Amino acid sequence: MRKEKYKDIYEDLYGKITNGTFAIGTLLPSLPNLAESYATSRPTIRKALQLLEQKGLVSCRNGVGVTVSDPALRREPSGKRLEIAADLFPGESNSFNYTLPILNGLSRASVKYGFSLRLVQRQEIENWKDPKDLPDGLIFHALPERTLPDSLLESITEHGVPLILLNRQMEFPGVGTLSVDYRQETRRAVSCMIRNGARRIVLYKNPGYQSNALHLRVQGWRDAYQENGLPVPEELCITATCYEEANCQLDAILNAERPDLIFITNGTCFYQVCITLAGHNLAVPDDIALLCFDDIGSLQEELGIPASYIRMPLERMGFEAAESIVARKQNPNRIALPRKTFHAELIVKGCRFLLPD
Repeated sequence: MRKEKYKDIYEDLYGKITNGTFAIGTLLPSLPNLAESYATSRPTIRKALQLLEQKGLVSCRNGVGVTVSDPALRREPSGKRLEIAADLFPGESNSFNYTLPILNGLSRASVKYGFSLRLVQRQEIENWKDPKDLPDGLIFHALPERTLPDSLLESITEHGVPLILLNRQMEFPGVGTLSVDYRQETRRAVSCMIRNGARRIVLYKNPGYQSNALHLRVQGWRDAYQENGLPVPEELCITATCYEEANCQLDAILNAERPDLIFITNGTCFYQVCITLAGHNLAVPDDIALLCFDDIGSLQEELGIPASYIRMPLERMGFEAAESIVARKQNPNRIALPRKTFHAELIVKGCRFLLPD
């Protein structure tokens, strides 16, 4: 009896992958092209690709395609496919500057190392009871302000599940951290502006938002003034609890005496500041300069507002977090989880106060 068509296609693609015709890391032809090449239907091609994926030879990802992966990197000694879970949801309000870059890094790592990437809700993680529900690795991209209970961390780490925290610090066995020093990166950028002549630097912080990350950025702004022997202009610090109140405070500052620059602590505030400046007919950066802590590259280009920004290497952090988990699972007794601090990149858009030292 003749084999089913998809098995013939599977064997042909298997041969091309194992003999190097399709090298590790390369994309296979698209589904329509494969269907045309093999003179068959797309569902038949999908069945062949699913079988290749089960054997650990390819990684199939929506929006990426089918990529040839290295079986030696994608499997544990048992042959079980690695699964890494992360609490990343692109629909969140800060996804354009925070979660999506991390997700891109994780996706690149999944293509290279061939693991399954699963997105989970924090509530789902906290309700895990059966060890079978635990993934092979776990990445938290933003801890809630309340402390994670030791019982939850123990339930994760005692089963040998590596946990990586992104941009959060915690001392706990079996937990690694990859972070940016918010305070020092803010101090470095604001201090550069002060040395280049800026004196009145407004601090527009996320209204009503209380977090350690925000506190560190605010403290970095203060540190910069103190480092340069200047009094901290507390009157230029927005202290509102809602955007309406924050914009009124910024209005009052702009009406009293035009500041040199506005430092925006979070990318989610950028649009609100731009609206307020438009109401005063102030052009950026000719009339006033903007510096934002977060990657607002695509947003400032879309709005046509040349604002400078501090860009964290979030995609790289996502990639290295996954890479560390894969390495740890392969060598649990030899590979330690990382505790690494990254430097941010200062992207300058026409701001004369951000000239190189």
